[in-house]
Amino acid sequence: MSQRARRDSEEAFSGGQFHYPPDLKIEPLHMDVCLSFDLPARRAWGSVTHRFKARVGGVQSCALNAVDMRGVSVESLGSVSVSHRYDGLQLEIDWETPFEVGEERSVRIAYSVEDPVTGITFSMPDEAYPDRPRAAYTDNETERARYWLPCVDLPHARTTFSFELTASQELTILANGVEAGATVHEDGSQTVRWELAQRCPSYLVCIAIGDFVRHDAGEVDGVPMAWFALPPFSSADLERSFGPTETMMRWLTTRLDAPFPHAKYFQVALPRIGGAMENNSLVAWDVDALVDETMTADQRGALDATNIHEMAHAYFGNSLVIRDYAHAWLKESWATYIESCWLGETQGIDEQSYDLFLNADLYFRESDQSYSRSIMLRNFVTSWQIFDRHLYPGGAWRIHMLRCLLGDEVFWPATCEYVRRFTEKVVETIDFQRVLEEYSGRSLGRFFDQWLGGSGYPHLKVSFAHADGYGTWTIVQKQMAEDATAGSGFHFSLEVGWEDSTGEFHRKSAEVEGTRRNVVSVAMAEAPRQVRVDPRQRLLAKIDFDAGRPMLARQMTHAPDVPGRILAARELIKGGRRSNFEVVAKALSEENHWGVKRQIMVALGKSASVHAIPILAQRLAEERDSRVLETVAGACAQYRDARIEVALLSHLDRSDIGYGARAAGLAALGSQRGDKHIERLIEASRDDGWMGIVRRGAIRGLALTRSPQAMAELQGRIAYGTEPDVTRDVVVASQASLFLWTDKPLRRPTEERLVELTRDPRLEVRMAAARALVNLDARSAIPALEALKGTVADQEWPEVDGWIATLRKSGGGADSAKQREEIKELRRTVRGLEERLSGLEAKANSRDGSPGKS
Repeated sequence: MSQRARRDSEEAFSGGQFHYPPDLKIEPLHMDVCLSFDLPARRAWGSVTHRFKARVGGVQSCALNAVDMRGVSVESLGSVSVSHRYDGLQLEIDWETPFEVGEERSVRIAYSVEDPVTGITFSMPDEAYPDRPRAAYTDNETERARYWLPCVDLPHARTTFSFELTASQELTILANGVEAGATVHEDGSQTVRWELAQRCPSYLVCIAIGDFVRHDAGEVDGVPMAWFALPPFSSADLERSFGPTETMMRWLTTRLDAPFPHAKYFQVALPRIGGAMENNSLVAWDVDALVDETMTADQRGALDATNIHEMAHAYFGNSLVIRDYAHAWLKESWATYIESCWLGETQGIDEQSYDLFLNADLYFRESDQSYSRSIMLRNFVTSWQIFDRHLYPGGAWRIHMLRCLLGDEVFWPATCEYVRRFTEKVVETIDFQRVLEEYSGRSLGRFFDQWLGGSGYPHLKVSFAHADGYGTWTIVQKQMAEDATAGSGFHFSLEVGWEDSTGEFHRKSAEVEGTRRNVVSVAMAEAPRQVRVDPRQRLLAKIDFDAGRPMLARQMTHAPDVPGRILAARELIKGGRRSNFEVVAKALSEENHWGVKRQIMVALGKSASVHAIPILAQRLAEERDSRVLETVAGACAQYRDARIEVALLSHLDRSDIGYGARAAGLAALGSQRGDKHIERLIEASRDDGWMGIVRRGAIRGLALTRSPQAMAELQGRIAYGTEPDVTRDVVVASQASLFLWTDKPLRRPTEERLVELTRDPRLEVRMAAARALVNLDARSAIPALEALKGTVADQEWPEVDGWIATLRKSGGGADSAKQREEIKELRRTVRGLEERLSGLEAKANSRDGSPGKS
């Protein structure tokens, strides 16, 4: 890891400490949760009865996590009396006499919670939002159950559960496990009972109460499936969104050679969940995931990937429970990798390889731009910090490398054995490693130490030469210092490949033993048509390899793999010459994989090159795949040009584009600046279509105009009740970006308005306002951000503390933020000039016979 990366890692997790699971000398076995819910009052009250068992004798106290609870009392349900102490964070229970080994005792804890800052979300209509649905639901990852449920709020503490939940009989009441009966009361309420026989950690507990529409989806091998959503969604929306679930469950149980571990598989779509959560037998989704007929083509892939991810957690995380968060990769990395496996086995190798390519890109970006850390990490401020791109795509790639190293004939039987052996148990990394070693006969200690316990990845600088009947690849591990000790770098097997003059492709593997510079030579009678490094995606490494325009052009059109064509396009575009862009444009017209086209569009947008403009304008007119079209429109936002403007207007006049493509086109139209299209943007910013997707794009477009008229429009829509719930946060963020370009007399009142919004009823709006204040260097907002911490979960505090630290270090004031934006824009302009200069140099080189470098 570079020095820069090491500093970033230390800063990102500053103030952290080493976290280990606490002792469980007195272990919780069962929780009987009896709660009543008053949705209008945002209140829940009742009791939880804990049954404990002593693992050792002589102990007589235990501590439960319980944050901001009211009226707490503790009653012994046996002959041994208890006392308790509660400080607002922990509930300590003391028995009068010590336990004997194996002895069980029970206590009942009575309490109430009122509108907790996290853990339970209450949704109710009010005067400003009369159509808001009625609901109350829990969402606990990673350590948020403690805000509504007194418990040991860490994964190694697992109990069975009984739920007795009381609410209005007009509402549906859902929870983990199997429904065990219901009672209707004379006061118009009902009590529904659920039983969960599977031992479950607190973060996987889920209660959902609301005006749900229900869609029953049959069963798979005796496991019933049903899907739920709040108004205005329908049964048809649920069927359209979650329809492939049955097929996925049959595939997954076959792939892991294990029955589905839950008694039911219910999925419920809820507002403000943010993604999806794999609660035991009751998966929660954000309503953003639901699709209508128009969105299905755009979002089918992403929706199905999330679906199989959450289902995979039924095994990896729910049935095989991690001992503590240092081993979180055993659940999140595995669920992410199952996405790739599902794609490969149901949609083909191209979809799997594209998914792996995206995962590597996401991981590299975080590692390079933010921080680099080990996948197994226990030094953090809160466990939520490590749920990042290292854990998801970064960890998934480590599993893929293990699969490539061992081969499918070993990897999958070993994985199935790991699942069988540790079902309903707690797991650590060593458990998985030992099963793989047992099945493969290989020593994997170095792999796990290097790739899971170490940080960073190999960054390879590659060159190729053909001479005297040999092809030679020179490979340098760039992340290593030039004077690094031999063997101190990454150890790995590296595959190189080449296409000969007949079109046949060859591969050769070589071992890299941790040295900085490595050479691979292969007998090669004639110069190859293309050369590759890691052509089968077996190594997580960033590879800088410019093989020259002729071979890159060949690779763009003839590489059989999706990543090969993407990497060739990136290198050609990076070269900057007009002739390179012409090669890319021609290859684009023949390319048939949507992912390749999307990544080329992204590269064209980032290039800031004048040569990219006609290609983007043409693709905007001709592209028919809405997944690609959205990316083309997004790339157009990087350019202010008459040709782009005309293309965008034609794009927005089309009737055959999806919501995402329309939203991206509106944002790009705004990036052309000025008031010319302001009325069109204002009209679109009031679109009431599906999930506010088009509306959000138009709001972003308004901000990008930098227009006083846009500022006035957004200012009128920032207050509570003036904008739909789903788009208030983007209005706040967009107004703040406009703030950079306003005259000084307007800045102070705008900043004050953002400070007020840090106290808004909606968490998303509070956080959007806080981010905006940080982006604007509003040092006067520090007290407001400090107060904000009292309205969010403890696990969000490091982010807020980071914002406060940024403001304290800053020069302060919007002027400095504006100057940074102006500097960025100046750099883009200079880069454009450099691209034009490169084009002139290319022409000069072609005239004087110089080959030029692509």
